[in-house]
Amino acid sequence: MFLWAGSPSHAADLFRELVKAHRHYAEGYAGLAEAEFEMGDYASAASAASNALRLDPEDAATRKRLETAQAILAIDPTLRRLGTAERFRRSQRLLQAAPASVKPSDF
Repeated sequence: MFLWAGSPSHAADLFRELVKAHRHYAEGYAGLAEAEFEMGDYASAASAASNALRLDPEDAATRKRLETAQAILAIDPTLRRLGTAERFRRSQRLLQAAPASVKPSDF
C-alpha cells in the first residue's frame, strides 16, 4: 500500500519486518525488492529479488526487476572499490547510453 502511495521507504520497512518474521515468504522479498528499487538502492533490490526468486523461481516480474537492478549496477561508476579505470569505463558506457537528444544545456 505504501508503494502505491508514494512512500517506498515505509513499504521497505514493512517488508523487512515481514521477511524477518517469515523467511520463506517469496512475496515479501519481492515487495522488498520493489520498494528498494523505487528508492534507488539497486544492490539491496537485487539481493531481495534474488531471495524472492530462490523461493519462487517462476516470478517473472521479480526476475525482470533483478535483471534491471543488475544492469544498473554493472554500469554504476559510483560504486565503492572501483578503480579509476573502471569508473572511467562505466562513465563512458553511461554517456554512450544517454539519448542523443540530451544536451548539457538541458540541465
